[in-house]
Amino acid sequence: MSNTVFFHFGTPKTGTSALQDFLMDNNPVLEKYHVFYPLFDVNFLEIGANRNGHFLYYIRGNEYQKEYESCMEKLNATLSDNSDIILSDEGLWYWQNNNSWWNEFEKWCSGLDADIKVIVYLRRQEDLVESLWNQKIKGFKKSTDTFDEFLKSDYCERLPLDYESSLERIEKLTGKENLIVRPYDFNAFYNG
Repeated sequence: MSNTVFFHFGTPKTGTSALQDFLMDNNPVLEKYHVFYPLFDVNFLEIGANRNGHFLYYIRGNEYQKEYESCMEKLNATLSDNSDIILSDEGLWYWQNNNSWWNEFEKWCSGLDADIKVIVYLRRQEDLVESLWNQKIKGFKKSTDTFDEFLKSDYCERLPLDYESSLERIEKLTGKENLIVRPYDFNAFYNG
């Protein structure tokens, strides 16, 4: 039996942080079923430990190599225990727009001795953009941009809002049967 690495790609503003906190808090229960949400003892500036897939940003070898290697050691040890692993970071959704990162990620995945599955929650694009703007207005580093200014910003230019092409790219990596896509909509929640 092969183990599986589940990548939770987010997307942003789809309850990702709540899901990451839930997985982190319930690690003891998951481990009983040989499913691990590994927490890495590394510090990537303001990134919380619950975003355990963030180390993948550094697979290109540009910076944080010591931290990246530490995460890889723990990941490989867990894989060798015949356990399934969940890695989550909403940055994975953004990074796929970076061709050099994506090429490295594909190579990295092909070197894993595990099945690959990707989980993506999608929110209607207009709701996503509005939620991101609200976060910038109310967030830690408050912005004074109007909504129109936010729409014209570099931040919005980099948003992967063409869901079809993004999902096709992921599907080429995993195969359609290993891509799990769910709508993020209040009507789609369990029991409404």
